[in-house]
Amino acid sequence: MSKKYVLDACAILALLKNESGAEIVDTLLVEAAQNKCSVSMNKYALFANEIAIFIGQNSHVISE
Repeated sequence: MSKKYVLDACAILALLKNESGAEIVDTLLVEAAQNKCSVSMNKYALFANEIAIFIGQNSHVISE
C-alpha cells in the first residue's frame, strides 16, 4: 500500500449528497477496502455523516 489519502468533511459530504467529486471518493474507499491504498479522515469528516443524517431527519424543523 503506497498511496495514502486524507479525506476532509467536504469529501464525505460530497459522497453522501452525490455531488461533484463523489465518484472519486467512492473509488478511493473501494480501493482502500481492497488494500490498494490507505484512506484516513480527520475527526470532522467522521462527524459529517452524522450531521448529514441529522439535517435530513430534521429538515422540517430547520426550515421553519
